[in-house]
Amino acid sequence: MLNPLDERIQTLQRLGLTNNQAKIYLASLQTGCSTVKSIAHYAQVGREDVYRVLPSLQDLGLLKKHIGSPTLFEPVDPAEVVSLLLGNKMEEVTVLKAKALQFVEDCKNLSKDSFSDDSFVMVTNVNIAINTLIDSIKKTSRSWIFTSGYERFIVRQNMPKKQLQVEEMYKAVQRGVKIKAVLDQPNDRKKLPRASFGNPISRAFIEHENFQYRYIDSQHAGLLSIFDDKLMFIETQQGPRVLIPQLWSNNRVLLALGRSFFDQAWKLAYEPE
Repeated sequence: MLNPLDERIQTLQRLGLTNNQAKIYLASLQTGCSTVKSIAHYAQVGREDVYRVLPSLQDLGLLKKHIGSPTLFEPVDPAEVVSLLLGNKMEEVTVLKAKALQFVEDCKNLSKDSFSDDSFVMVTNVNIAINTLIDSIKKTSRSWIFTSGYERFIVRQNMPKKQLQVEEMYKAVQRGVKIKAVLDQPNDRKKLPRASFGNPISRAFIEHENFQYRYIDSQHAGLLSIFDDKLMFIETQQGPRVLIPQLWSNNRVLLALGRSFFDQAWKLAYEPE
């Protein structure tokens, strides 16, 4: 556990100061308006290093120099210092954000489709799994079919981590994508309960005319999704959360098998009442 001095030094470092800059500023707070010799003593930093660092602290607005004999250095109030350093950090973040957005734009022409012909990609990271699904929904133009557990579908629609996915699902039906789902529901034939969806976007999605769902009495072995009959993934584990690994593929044989499985399930399923 850090002692109070080390915590203050660490805070100043996170605000953008170097270790020696932080030590020298804190030492000047202890000594008040004082000489380099006194600051070096309290900072436990070599005098030559103090002479080297002092100009940078003046440039940052953290110290004031009193010309005289001897020369004295006065610390600026900590509240003002924190305000200055936070302002600098915010400017850095603004510049970095602009550069990051430009980086994304510059790389758009460089990036290639993750799935070449007959790809089989095993996704083993939850965040990558979620982002791959969101990206696939964005690119879908005609149809998306999937199977899911009844409870799992409801839980995932309400998970904070899945809200971007929920938004993309709603955008998809709004732009005309036909989405069909076969949910295992052995208990009753009632429609999905609107009250079970806390997110208004989820409620709007399940009630949209481009979203259709049916029930089957047997439990799904896993989750299957097919986008535009071009890309699919299989989630082989049971449970309400994002379960990995997931197998993603655009293999034509696997797509045909998946489509046949879904069509048969849809044919045997019953519509909610």
